Amino acid sequence: MPISIIVGDMDNLKEVNDNYGHQTGDKFIKKAGEIFNDFVREANIVARVGGDEFSIILPETDLTTVKKICNRIRNECQKCNQRNVLSNSRFDV
Repeated sequence: MPISIIVGDMDNLKEVNDNYGHQTGDKFIKKAGEIFNDFVREANIVARVGGDEFSIILPETDLTTVKKICNRIRNECQKCNQRNVLSNSRFDV
């Protein structure tokens, strides 16, 4: 049975917390979790494993599928960042 694990972290969370407060940083963490959950099946496990680190466990998932999921997550994060830049409220997620 194939099993895959995606591991990732958020860039610049410390700077957000230091400059805008932990409440704002928490909004980013929650948004990241929502994005991860939106692109995986219910049988998958999304977990925050550290301050800015997440892991996704994907049973019965091959490498081709994992690459597609990673690309979708990456694209959605870029869209989210772009929306925040365009709205001139970068940290309002």
